[in-house]
Amino acid sequence: MMFRNFVQYEVDSNVQLDKKYYQDCLSSQSRVDKKYASSKQSFKQVRGNAKPPLTEIKEVTQDFVKVIQLDEPHNFEIYGEFTHRLSCQFPVMLGDFSARVLSVEDDAAIVDLGDAIWPYTHYPTDLFL
Repeated sequence: MMFRNFVQYEVDSNVQLDKKYYQDCLSSQSRVDKKYASSKQSFKQVRGNAKPPLTEIKEVTQDFVKVIQLDEPHNFEIYGEFTHRLSCQFPVMLGDFSARVLSVEDDAAIVDLGDAIWPYTHYPTDLFL
């Protein structure tokens, strides 16, 4: 019985100490916010936790495309069934290479491979959108 009372006392003591530290932290954040004219930390408890930032949206579509090299170095024109779904805002993967979309038309798109050297000439390849 005595051991149980001791454990209960220790748990209650630690909970009260944690509560005190938490209140001290909130009051410190409030003082800092008042001093530097910011309300970010003061109203954090009212707002609740912010959602994590959206860092990536990924839509995977696989398509066989025909890749034709253009006159400009590292620029290629690709023809495929789903090329109209490409966007200039998002990169694509041509085989093992990451490419930037320069323009999109109904049946074709122009991509830039950057400094990568395209090892093929006119062979179909996988395109990951």
